[in-house]
Amino acid sequence: MFDRFIVGAVIAGLLGSGLAAQAPRHTFDVASVKRRAEPLIVTGSALLRNPNVVSGNLFSLPNVTVAALVQYAWEIRDFQVVNGPKWMWNDRFEVQARAASDAPSPEQVRFMVQSLLEDRFGLAVHREQREMRYFALVPARTDGRLGPYLQRRDDCRNSAARMSHPQNLPPGRRSSGCGPLSQLATTASRWVDIPIIDATGLDGTFDFFWFLAGDETPTPVVVADAMEDFLGLTLEATRGPVTVLVIDSLQQPTEN
Repeated sequence: MFDRFIVGAVIAGLLGSGLAAQAPRHTFDVASVKRRAEPLIVTGSALLRNPNVVSGNLFSLPNVTVAALVQYAWEIRDFQVVNGPKWMWNDRFEVQARAASDAPSPEQVRFMVQSLLEDRFGLAVHREQREMRYFALVPARTDGRLGPYLQRRDDCRNSAARMSHPQNLPPGRRSSGCGPLSQLATTASRWVDIPIIDATGLDGTFDFFWFLAGDETPTPVVVADAMEDFLGLTLEATRGPVTVLVIDSLQQPTEN
């Protein structure tokens, strides 16, 4: 019982890792926000995976929702965004911004997007703990060994160092990438009906590849089995407190 309590406490802490204490205020040097009319919607998870969001000191998104910007800025998932008007999920905007420094860190850019949302959309938020069901992404092996297609990678930008993927696989769903395991959890959660949260306790970035055969919607058991074979990870159904970001106020934007 005591061990279960400790594991639960660790997972609860990890769930709120994307909603840390108030960050120092960083702002873009120049920013433009314009409403768009096109039907394309960029989801929060897609935005989090998009490698072209930042190029040097430029932050560029031609068609994005405010909800996706919030998820990017606080490194959270859609289920962690609570309240807010309907338009924040539906209306689309073109956002172009430039930082003063030549190459701001990813963390600094996220802080700048937070400030942009505050300044242009009047965004005000607070954090709460909400009880909900989720899958915890955890190591599958007691000795901690990783699977053959999950390898630690210090520099995801070095494509020459990326691992090769298996060939001649049957039709099915492929998932690959390079980044923190929270990115892997976000990808996997698109294939099941409740959230998946990284609770592995493994820091840093990883090169990963895994595969699901067939074209039917996979069950959590199928997903867990595939992750164990390829990655040495599995899913553990649980319930507990999850840190969410509550939208207190949000206004139609002040453009440019």
